[in-house]
Amino acid sequence: MSPFQRYNALLLPLLLLSVAPLRAAEPFDPAARAKAVAPFVDEQTVAVAHLDVNRIDVEAGLQLIAQFNPPPADETDAMAKAQAQVNRWIADLNRAGAHEIYVVVSLAELPPVGPLVVVPVAPDGDHRAVAGLLFSGRADGPTERQPGQPGSGPMGFARDRAETIGRYVVVSDNATLRRVKGQEPVKRPELAEAFKAAGDTALQIALLVSDDQRRVLRELKPPLPREIGGGTGDMLADALLWAAVGIDLPPKPAVGLIVQSKDADSARMLKRTIDAALALVRRFEPARENISELDSVLKLLSPTISGNRLTLRLDGPGGVPKILAAVKPALAEARSAALQNVCINNLKQLGLGMLNYDSAMGHFPATASYDKDGKPLLSWRVHVLPYLEEQELYNQFHLDEPWDSEHNRKLIPKMPTIYACPNARTEEPGRTTYLVPTGPGTVFSGKTGPKMAQIKDGSAWTILLVDAASDQAVVWTKPGDWKFDPKTPARGLIGQHGETFHVLMCDGSVHRLPSTIDQSTLRARFTAAEGDA
Repeated sequence: MSPFQRYNALLLPLLLLSVAPLRAAEPFDPAARAKAVAPFVDEQTVAVAHLDVNRIDVEAGLQLIAQFNPPPADETDAMAKAQAQVNRWIADLNRAGAHEIYVVVSLAELPPVGPLVVVPVAPDGDHRAVAGLLFSGRADGPTERQPGQPGSGPMGFARDRAETIGRYVVVSDNATLRRVKGQEPVKRPELAEAFKAAGDTALQIALLVSDDQRRVLRELKPPLPREIGGGTGDMLADALLWAAVGIDLPPKPAVGLIVQSKDADSARMLKRTIDAALALVRRFEPARENISELDSVLKLLSPTISGNRLTLRLDGPGGVPKILAAVKPALAEARSAALQNVCINNLKQLGLGMLNYDSAMGHFPATASYDKDGKPLLSWRVHVLPYLEEQELYNQFHLDEPWDSEHNRKLIPKMPTIYACPNARTEEPGRTTYLVPTGPGTVFSGKTGPKMAQIKDGSAWTILLVDAASDQAVVWTKPGDWKFDPKTPARGLIGQHGETFHVLMCDGSVHRLPSTIDQSTLRARFTAAEGDA
């Protein structure tokens, strides 16, 4: 995955996180905001978020990300491109007459299908352009998902379609769109109260509890964990009428949380439960190991009581920046684990594709296809595409031409994301570190596709594919893979994931191996038929 692709993956979260005043906003009117989104709020709505598009500071957001998750030096240009792309998207939305975004979450569909995105458009605005920007990231882009195709571009929302309903552009799945177009208005006065409590912030989130949901809590009386004070969940029916969150991040990060209870007794009960939960975290050893100054951080997270409300304020240098600095090691570890999981999932999907190829053809694909003179044409990564749900891309190749022919060369930038390890630092797009081992004794030791029966050491004990180091990356369509050297079997494998590396076995399982693995053991895993499993 290129640095630009990695920062594209941050663009939408950035919109919801990197918000800060850029210019004087419209007068704060929480009742008007609640009224604007009211047609899309039903009795089962549990959350409504409001984002002021004109208060997004992308540069400050990226600076915050870099402060707590410094990017490698080679990603500076990618950050600049990401910033420019988001800024263009915001400017295009403004020109089209869209200045705010609502996100509505309802339990009306079970299982949940994701949020409903609602954007009011000015009377003189361009609904078609707004729909394209929301769905595919471009004003002139598609507004509806085609069968078998994803529903979003770099700045789009991955849903079924973007549709105009009255003065709004709405993005969701088809079933939800049909429901909201036919639903009757439902009064939820607590929405305006929550928006008012959140204050005039760039991002407001209202968390709602309906009368039906409170009735269920009272009737079922679900038990609360003893570790946080015990009792039954029906107490929450009075303790949590609604909650509001107001967020301003860069350049002056601040978070406010307000919880409305039925009365002062209910508010005190909820505070006791929250403080008990914080005390539980304080005793949790992994938290103490990964969060510096844990006690002071937990103290910041303890709300205060004012009548029938709980309030938590995090502002100034002792608020959000202090918490982010404290959890920086944990965030880095979580990010590393998440990226490793993406790579492992990629390998599992590639393993499934290879096994499906074997089931259909009676053998694994050869490392490459060849012309009549024995010249290699296209990599195995091209020929396995139909078994990775990439038949359309496969059909675009001229299979009788080499990878670098005038036609096939144009398909290199279309490398599927499944071939991109998120930790790879490749010099240019279209390169992959997912390679098969080649050379004497390996599964791919010849020019023909190996059969499962040839793997005498057992499919669970023999390596089919490796995630090599970034300096081993090759153009994904080009014949060329990782050369196994029995004298140094780990050469070219370490570096992608710290002191470990990932391998895919012939049975489709994925293993994370340490760099300290015994060399003779690793050598045996690469040989397919030597009886050394």
